[in-house]
Amino acid sequence: MSDLPVELLEKFSEFRDVEDLAHSVIKFLVERSLTKKVAVFILKPNGSIRLEVSQGYDEAELNKFRHISEHLYEQLEIGTDVLIPIKGVGFVTAVLVIDNQRALRKSDFKTLLSFLPQLLDYYIIKESVYQDPLTGLPNFQYLKLRTDEQLHRFYRYEEDFSLALVEIAGYEEIVSTYGVQFAEKLVVKVGEVLKKVLRRSDLLARYSTSTFAILMPHTGTEGIKTFADRLRSTMKFQTFHVMGKSIDIDVNIGVTSSKMENFKDVEEIFIKAEQSLKRSREGGKGYLTSDVGRKAKVIVGEKEIIGNSKAIKRVKDAILVAAQNDLPVLILGETGTGKELVARKIHELSARRLAPFIVIDCGAIPETLLESELFGHERGAFTGAISRKRGLFEIAHGGTIFLDEVEATSLAMQAKLLRVLEEKTIRRVGGTEPIQVDIRIIAASNMSLEKMIREGKFRKDLFFRLAGITIELPPLWERKTDIPLLVDYFVKRAAIKMGKRIPGVSKKVMDAFMLYKWPGNIRELEHEIERAVAFCNDGEKLQFRHLSDRIKKKLMQGTNLKAMVEDFERNIILETLEEMGWNEKQAAKRLGVARTTLLSKIKKYGITIPKSFKK
Repeated sequence: MSDLPVELLEKFSEFRDVEDLAHSVIKFLVERSLTKKVAVFILKPNGSIRLEVSQGYDEAELNKFRHISEHLYEQLEIGTDVLIPIKGVGFVTAVLVIDNQRALRKSDFKTLLSFLPQLLDYYIIKESVYQDPLTGLPNFQYLKLRTDEQLHRFYRYEEDFSLALVEIAGYEEIVSTYGVQFAEKLVVKVGEVLKKVLRRSDLLARYSTSTFAILMPHTGTEGIKTFADRLRSTMKFQTFHVMGKSIDIDVNIGVTSSKMENFKDVEEIFIKAEQSLKRSREGGKGYLTSDVGRKAKVIVGEKEIIGNSKAIKRVKDAILVAAQNDLPVLILGETGTGKELVARKIHELSARRLAPFIVIDCGAIPETLLESELFGHERGAFTGAISRKRGLFEIAHGGTIFLDEVEATSLAMQAKLLRVLEEKTIRRVGGTEPIQVDIRIIAASNMSLEKMIREGKFRKDLFFRLAGITIELPPLWERKTDIPLLVDYFVKRAAIKMGKRIPGVSKKVMDAFMLYKWPGNIRELEHEIERAVAFCNDGEKLQFRHLSDRIKKKLMQGTNLKAMVEDFERNIILETLEEMGWNEKQAAKRLGVARTTLLSKIKKYGITIPKSFKK
């Protein structure tokens, strides 16, 4: 008889938590069974994954199992892999994945399967005392314990702290409009975004149905206000994609701080934060007030990052990461892809948002003037320098400098930029004293800087200093699924500017926009729409005749049209397959075609399915 039951009972008290248990299960299976690949997915009560631990499987394989695990109720075989649901009290608590069916025959493995539900139930119940089951975040009970600890640290060591309550504005309306399931999934996604804007020392917890709490050690009044501003900007920047719908939300923010109040006990901390949240909800606190009540958003003069494609989602994620630190940023992309817009968004979401954002077009300023523009000059430094002049680096102190077309600078200027990055000091032309500057540099280029380095035209050390974070912007032809959203946005902007009512574009125009290559990228699309709106009558949709002759001639070349149609079709098929985890049946359903039709298209366009997704 197997000694595994005794072994498991002995180890029972050794497990710290569910994750430790999952690691132990994987270690046991790899050591004592025939399997070499194992994964354990721990599920939340709603079926979504809250934790995964694996060995041997690559990311593509795990991604394939994740979706199945959330809907698995009985054992399933996929090729040589076996997915086994572990059922606890009332619902599936975990899914075990192994790559060898023969392991199922071993008595030790069967004994482990009989013990797993009990072990999981014990640790999940143990954790649930302090954990929110929906989001996996700490719950109010845990938050209360930590806040009480922080209050004692304040009394003993005078360590300031703050508490912020972040409420999803209009949550009840979201529930009534889209349903409870939609609202709960939105809560989870909001929690994921909040994690990205916090410091490591901050504690994020679920406070109530639609409210999160953030406990911030070593943070006083100004710190909490700055955080609230940044959080508001981040939420306005973020579009949430839930159950096939896209939704923009606003938040109400209530704050309290040990710098603002003399707290008697932990309950008073929460009371003060809730009072602040109520004032925010009712519109009584300037920077904390939600503007969700505004029915129309004025978009004239505003610039937004529009799109839901995977490529642009990666850019948005990179912007959020860049905004949370002070590293230099290098933005790469073709002309017209929106490099300056991305730089502005990083600045607006950063702690420097209230300081200047200064754009310098390095390619448009003669080399002889660029140094004076950037660093300033002393009186008499050169002919015409009749007085001292502050440079743009000084003017931007505390803010952000955006160096567009940085590749246009000379090697001598690159050496001076490197010194600014390393020493945070400048010297005016004709001056000798170093001047301390606090700036963040964001640079952009539409050239291959690595190629220029090989050719000796760009300094390698400057490249690595600038590329603290690198963001690559995709050309418009790589994100064609975003074109309808961009068209709608630009038509509305142009119509408002010109005082016209333009209800949209005709199908023929949209088809033309989807087929055209857009060598000038988003800037070319924007200018084309502005021109078309100028020629369009008030109340009329944009028609094909309103487009420029250049685009019409390009589209009417038959051979090119066929190639563009095929290129567009290939891109759509490829993007859909990636989105559906390379599941041909689901991709065909999403595209509205038969699976056989999709397979023939895959063959026609030479689309290769990754090996990891092949059965």
